Amino acid sequence: MLNLGQMIAHFKVVKKLGEGGMGEVYLAEDQKLKRQVALKVLPADYFEDTERQQRFQREAKTAARISHANVMAIYDIGAVADPTTGREMNYIVMEHIQGEPLTDYLQHHPNDMATVVRLAEKIASGLAAAHKINIVHRDIKALNIVVNKDGEPKILDFGLAKPLDALQWGDKDDGTETVSQQLTTAGKIGGTVSYMSPEQARGEEVDIRSDIFSFGILLYKMATGYLPFTGSSPVSTLAKILEARPESPRLKNQNVPTELERIIDKCLQKDPGDRYQDTRDLVVDLRNLRRQYDSGPTDSLSAVRDIPSDIHKSRVLGLGWKKLALIAAALVVLIAVFTGVFDTSSSDGVPTLQAGENSLAILSFENKTGDAGLDWMETGLPEILLTDLA
Repeated sequence: MLNLGQMIAHFKVVKKLGEGGMGEVYLAEDQKLKRQVALKVLPADYFEDTERQQRFQREAKTAARISHANVMAIYDIGAVADPTTGREMNYIVMEHIQGEPLTDYLQHHPNDMATVVRLAEKIASGLAAAHKINIVHRDIKALNIVVNKDGEPKILDFGLAKPLDALQWGDKDDGTETVSQQLTTAGKIGGTVSYMSPEQARGEEVDIRSDIFSFGILLYKMATGYLPFTGSSPVSTLAKILEARPESPRLKNQNVPTELERIIDKCLQKDPGDRYQDTRDLVVDLRNLRRQYDSGPTDSLSAVRDIPSDIHKSRVLGLGWKKLALIAAALVVLIAVFTGVFDTSSSDGVPTLQAGENSLAILSFENKTGDAGLDWMETGLPEILLTDLA
């Protein structure tokens, strides 16, 4: 532990800010540039741990390559002799962010989906900047996001990050070891294990799509206040990440717009090939949704909330053939009526063909199946029909 007033190179320690598995963080004063910085050092227990020192230095070198407003800036890296032990002590000098953790910030904005979408777009944009230069973060989670006093989110902690070129050369031991360590280290497993991608959980090589899955977990929590995959133990949590389908975000929070649910669902696909393949596409979808919020209450935003998304469609595919057959048959008749193929006004009540001018009518739907998962059809189907048949 550093002492208050202690000098590390030309940085004067002001106070301790916190600590974690990868280091202790202090507020320090840059005596040359006269600004406050965050000073991160390895705990004394790891001074002779070569692997920890390498990971510590890699964090700085990796993060320093990223220049983006939503990624914490790295200013310097170095090593000095520890005054107590005389052993070499590595340090990283970082941007000092005056703000609060993401989860605390969102507690001040309950059910504010506009804020959730705005922050999500910014975080995804910072992540896209890392991915653009082939850097995978590998530890995206709520604890690694801080919101500054201006409301701007910042991505922290690139301690597990690695360039894709290193991963593509078959360097996967680090990821496998990370899983093992997190399953056996008390007090350090909850957050990270809950945010792992299926490929991380299996100890496989990862690419940017692993970060996208973790981002989907983060976005789910931002929108609902809950994690999508939770178990009674780290092992059971990993099992759910590998096999379970998360509960619909809208069942957790009815204020979640359907489009946001679709985005979350796409991020959380088990198969990396079914997720966003480029983080920039994810940013575009979030930006489009955010712009609808920026424009205020409009018909288009209402449609975004009401029209079924891909996640609802995927649930329809799992209903069973009998329900699907009934729905399909009903739609065939309804479409025929709506487009004027049948004339239901004959005196005997038997539909007859009509050669006249086509007309369009949209009727209401009522879900009498007893399946709450089909409630969206009451408003969603009329919207779809109106769009497709108009």
